[in-house]
Amino acid sequence: MRTPLSARACDRRRRAPIWLLFFTLATACDEAPPTTPFTEVGTMTVEPATVDLPQGERLTLRITVVGATGVPVPDPPLRFWTSDERVASVSSTGTVMALQSGVAVIGVSSGGSHFNVVVTVLPVVRTLELWMNRYLRVGWSQLMGAQARDMHGQPMSAAVTVRSSDTGVATVSPTPADWPSPH
Repeated sequence: MRTPLSARACDRRRRAPIWLLFFTLATACDEAPPTTPFTEVGTMTVEPATVDLPQGERLTLRITVVGATGVPVPDPPLRFWTSDERVASVSSTGTVMALQSGVAVIGVSSGGSHFNVVVTVLPVVRTLELWMNRYLRVGWSQLMGAQARDMHGQPMSAAVTVRSSDTGVATVSPTPADWPSPH
């Protein structure tokens, strides 16, 4: 005996909520549990605490955050800033870029804790200009001049050491006081 059409439709309506309940429970189990936001820092260390970087170089800071419970915090939320964007910049991942000679402070904060890293950007000699007379007679001395220039071609103060590749041909004295008196 066949069931009338209206009875079949009624049977389907009773099964629909069971499927909906099963689907809802199955998808709810795949969701990650809600996380509480990280807000309290016990300690934060940043290495190095001070750094000398040659102009144009990069360095990534090593940061360790331990929560108030004493447990290390993986991937803590960090905020970075620089005191002087002309001297040194810092990325959102803690990579410091030395831009121009000078001193800048890189700040790091997480969960109410702050740490400062002092960055000294050292100038880099890009060119060195030497000048002197072209020819020397045997036994004669001559004063040489030198000028160091940075990556922008600007003169810079730098100690210059000059050596002879063949002391049998020529020697170099560090100061004019060491030169023999001319006759």
